Amino acid sequence: MIFDVIIISLAVIYSLLIIWLIIGWHRLSYFESYNNQPNTKFSIIVPARNEEDTIRDCLDAILGQHYPKKLFEVVVVDDHSTDGTAGKVSDFIKNKFAGNISIISLSVIEGSGFGKKAALTAGIEASKNDVIITTDADCKMGSGWLRTIDSFFCRHKPSMLVMPVYIEQWRTFFHKLQTLEFISIAGVTGASAGWGHHIMCNGANLAFVKDAFEKIGGYSGNLNYASGDDVFLLQKMKKAFPKEICFLKSRDVTVKTNPLPDVVSFFNQRVRWFSKNKAFKDTATIITGTIVGVFNLLLALSPLCLFLAGCIWWFMAWVIKIVIDLPLLTAAASFFRKQKLLWLYLPAALLYPFYVFVTFILGLRGRFLWKGRKY
Repeated sequence: MIFDVIIISLAVIYSLLIIWLIIGWHRLSYFESYNNQPNTKFSIIVPARNEEDTIRDCLDAILGQHYPKKLFEVVVVDDHSTDGTAGKVSDFIKNKFAGNISIISLSVIEGSGFGKKAALTAGIEASKNDVIITTDADCKMGSGWLRTIDSFFCRHKPSMLVMPVYIEQWRTFFHKLQTLEFISIAGVTGASAGWGHHIMCNGANLAFVKDAFEKIGGYSGNLNYASGDDVFLLQKMKKAFPKEICFLKSRDVTVKTNPLPDVVSFFNQRVRWFSKNKAFKDTATIITGTIVGVFNLLLALSPLCLFLAGCIWWFMAWVIKIVIDLPLLTAAASFFRKQKLLWLYLPAALLYPFYVFVTFILGLRGRFLWKGRKY
């Protein structure tokens, strides 16, 4: 009887959460940019560690913006790369005569430390403009990226702007599963924003006012975590400027990144993300994460529970999850124009609870490898 009550209660709570998110997604208006005179001065910070294969494409995409080059600068921060990243950037600047791109190296900045937060901090300190945009060295964006961000800043004047990210290249089944997961993450990010309860963001496509960043102390307070530069910053901004955070629902500002090549690197990344969860202080984030995490962990244990208790409600919980998740994923996939990936939904939905379980177990160990650095 106790098993019945637990799984029924969690299934109901989870369903109410997803319904809340579905409504939130549709509450969020699609932003239509207008042909205003470019006005905002941007500093784009690109932290890079061992990104010699991707950094040139990223810089090409940034330089290809339909936006006056005098209104934006790019600061690439080399985070102790052991490959040719710094040389690739220097050659790019020289060959493209890109006077608005500069590169700095953490290895020559005394006391700068290591890691993405240190790289971002150094880049922001070196920046000259009032609005900061962060992206990753393996990302690309469309030519209307900056113009649309400028249009939104001119109209709404946010302190922080959260924007969508998705995976572009998907050749294998594993890559396609990663793409579908990123679409679902973007859906939850936008859906929670639709209610004004921002719970997630992605540092690969994030903008904020430099003055606001400095007022909240930047990334201080969470420097001991390898991950979370984006979400920790969001939570601090949310506490200081709760009405000044927006999600920009527009295809013109989406940033594309690449899938991870193999299962080992995939779980290393997920464990890195998981490692920061215990430091979260935002109520909405904790509640949402707990409901989703516990429900999926119980589903992953359902074969054992069915064997021990023979409870039909475990089977029904799977059906409820599969049915209730689909509308939100469909809406997000439609936004990214990736509806053709929805044929993968059923196998992905069946695998997801077990993926959460494995990540949880590995996360308890707390060790992972990222960009050639052990944590």
